[in-house]
Amino acid sequence: GAAPIQRAIMENYNCNAMTGVSIMCMEPSLDSGPVYASRQVPIAGRTTVELTIALALAGSELLLESLNGIINGTLTAKPQDASAATYAAKLGKEDGRIDWRLPVAQIDALIRAVSSEPGARIQVLCMGRSEAVDLRILRGYVARGPAEPLPQGTFALLAEGLAVACADGFYVLEQVRRAGRKDMSGLDFANGYRPLQAILPEAKA
Repeated sequence: GAAPIQRAIMENYNCNAMTGVSIMCMEPSLDSGPVYASRQVPIAGRTTVELTIALALAGSELLLESLNGIINGTLTAKPQDASAATYAAKLGKEDGRIDWRLPVAQIDALIRAVSSEPGARIQVLCMGRSEAVDLRILRGYVARGPAEPLPQGTFALLAEGLAVACADGFYVLEQVRRAGRKDMSGLDFANGYRPLQAILPEAKA
């Protein structure tokens, strides 16, 4: 599909998640040829850009290792299992909208997946304004918060910086960008615009 690396990150957010590369014999239909060799690559908290580089390196190494066997016929290609195939649909702007009601590991994976394109976005009410501010999350990480849970979407100032309560933890906003403004730390954003309240998107049917 159009976004295989982004989807691999978004949909596999456990700490041991793997993706990978394959050397295959191309056929006219979409990604349907038999496979000569495959290699797993850990997702390991990488962003889309970081994982793209890791997969490119793994793919080039695997190709060099496989090429002689393909040419001389000693490496046999195995048919793919079409029933196990999935389609990685193109990402749109709404795919980057963050729902703080989700588990924090899933939110972290989503932000890493869309960090470069289409971008992770939230809407925030701040300084008593009636209109919400669009805020893009450029970088962040999972953190432990107060022992007492807070309502999902609640901002909190932790020792690490500005964080948002999720379903089962906190996500620290390390670097953000308000529409039309320069990049800033989450803490600088909080100092300039608080009090803050996150707007939760409408639940999907």
